[in-house]
Amino acid sequence: MKYTLLLFLIIVASAFAQNGNKILHLKEIETEIFIDGFIDAAWSQADSISDFVQYSPYHNTDPSRKTVAKVLTTEEAIYCLMICYDTYDEIQKNTGMLDDNSGDKVSFMLDTFGDKRTGYKFAVSATGVRSDCRLLDDARNRDYSWDGIWFADSKIYDWGFIVEMKIPYKSIQYDESLTEWGLDFDRWRPINTEDIYWCAYDESAGQRISQFGKLIFEDFKPIVKGLSLELYPFGIAKAT
Repeated sequence: MKYTLLLFLIIVASAFAQNGNKILHLKEIETEIFIDGFIDAAWSQADSISDFVQYSPYHNTDPSRKTVAKVLTTEEAIYCLMICYDTYDEIQKNTGMLDDNSGDKVSFMLDTFGDKRTGYKFAVSATGVRSDCRLLDDARNRDYSWDGIWFADSKIYDWGFIVEMKIPYKSIQYDESLTEWGLDFDRWRPINTEDIYWCAYDESAGQRISQFGKLIFEDFKPIVKGLSLELYPFGIAKAT
């Protein structure tokens, strides 16, 4: 029993040490990015990461395909770009609907309160189908009843596909006193059941918000807040 507990603590400590170097700097830009699956010139200003690691099927090994992720912000919204290199014929181009999609997809995850327990997950398939949820209990549970107002698009190329996301700050809740958020990215490649993350996780425990990397704000802090209220306009007509 003591040996098992010690081994578990060593594995967790190793994951924390490995993810301690996972840092991405968030830079503010003046112009809004058009969400269309094309890489705007503004993305050249963004910090980027590509050091993903397999969670499965070959735990803690290099991915079979390269993935690049970038993040930028304006005063109103945070943007995410994911460039997924692949062979065109190996991309599963499935259609679907909100919170019900399959095929190749990527995810962008944020711990906006720095509590290492809760977060937001925004996922987009290679064909542009969105899904979102709240991550709860250190990502042990997910609440798919949460539907935020955000935007995404994708485009498939001969060499892979691109996903762009825009999450307005008024669509999420966050601690405005923070200078950094927890951060992770995910890519699912169903042709070989390959699941890769930016951060490394223990194979038996799975993804944990407490082991997210860091999104560091550079001379910027979000201040835009929403009312957590959605309005659905409707009309009533009557004819005699």
